[in-house]
Amino acid sequence: MASKIISIIDNSDFWMNLVELEKILYPYCAALNLLQKDKARLYDVLHSFGYFMQCTLECDDENYKEMMTRRLERRWKTWEQPLLILSFFLHPSYKLQFFASNPKLSHINLNKWVQYYYIKWFGKNPTSMIRELLAYKEKFFPFNESSLLELEKTPLDYWSFLSDSTPELSQLATKLFSICVNSASCERLFSSMGFLHTKRWNKLNVSYLIFYVIYILLLIICYYNLLISILI
Repeated sequence: MASKIISIIDNSDFWMNLVELEKILYPYCAALNLLQKDKARLYDVLHSFGYFMQCTLECDDENYKEMMTRRLERRWKTWEQPLLILSFFLHPSYKLQFFASNPKLSHINLNKWVQYYYIKWFGKNPTSMIRELLAYKEKFFPFNESSLLELEKTPLDYWSFLSDSTPELSQLATKLFSICVNSASCERLFSSMGFLHTKRWNKLNVSYLIFYVIYILLLIICYYNLLISILI
């Protein structure tokens, strides 16, 4: 058994295959690191998907390229595409400048999607959405203000700041950019709780557990007050 492992490791093809495997896996690892963050949003999903497709098309292995392209296209069809595209369109740094010219991505169709989600989310028909979209497209006031440049990389802050000037479009964009694309924060919380609520502690009733938590909090407060008194 050991001799077989040594012969595999000693083979130069083994290391060449590892290098090729790294090239394939690196985009996925990079995207996973991005999408597992608490601040990951829908436009990050579209970013990652485009990155996957670009890396797939640049691969030298034709069989792998064909297989992954089919899988990515099949996955793309199952997603709510308008929502992802709107997250790009309403991002102040992106809009439609990174998309190729396509009739399906015209501002008319984008307006239909915006109106659809506004009615679906807020239960009422918009009254000024087209005017606000036109101002956004043509960079009319308030979108021509140079002071907004510092908020371009934070779309949620950008649209929250413009809520008075473009109430309907800002309301929709704020809702859109508030969508979290993962449950990583909840899973981390459950993992942290696992250190406290172990098998030995499973038999504790709720009242005793609450008492224990309050006791720990009181200890922390006493320690904090003691520390403050020493420093002062």
